[in-house]
Amino acid sequence: MLLPPFEISYAISIHKSQGSEYEEVDILLPSSKEPLLTEHLYTAMTRAKKAFSLFS
Repeated sequence: MLLPPFEISYAISIHKSQGSEYEEVDILLPSSKEPLLTEHLYTAMTRAKKAFSLFS
């Protein structure tokens, strides 16, 4: 039995990503009622060089 191909991925907080750049950025919005600050969302979006995805 062969395992399907996989790709290693990593996750860090938006705060930790400040000052860095990544080829692709995926954001998973929390299901809680706490608001996501627009500054955090902006920081996350501007880390992407090529692709950005937002999941809710």
